[in-house]
This record gives sequence, C-alpha cells and structure tokens, in this order.
Amino acid sequence: MNKTLTPNPNSAKVGDIISFGENREGLVIKVLNNTVIADISIMKDYNFHTTGHERQVVHHSKYKVLPK
Repeated sequence: MNKTLTPNPNSAKVGDIISFGENREGLVIKVLNNTVIADISIMKDYNFHTTGHERQVVHHSKYKVLPK
C-alpha cells in the first residue's frame, strides 16, 4: 500500500515566529507532519541553564503563528 503523507495545511512555515506554552516564542526551523521544530534562543530572556535546549518540538495544535 502506497500511502502519501501530506503536510498539515494549518501549520506554520519555516521562518515564522510561533508562540506556545507559557510565554515561549520560537523561530520555526523545520516543519514535520505533526510537529514543528522551533529555535527558542530568539527569546530575549533565553538562558540555556534555566530554559534548557534551544530547540523545541511543538505539536501543530499547541502553537499560534505570530503576525510579522
């Protein structure tokens, strides 16, 4: 069976800024079928020691695309 996966039409695009979680923002660097990978090091209060790794995986239903 040849099943073709299509991207979610409601997803962000690479380069979009998204808002998710509790006051987190990130730059979308990769769009996957059910999630996006966002770089959160763009946040002004980002600190690796308190925030954790700079890349976050976020499900399409858990973020909002911010206006440019």
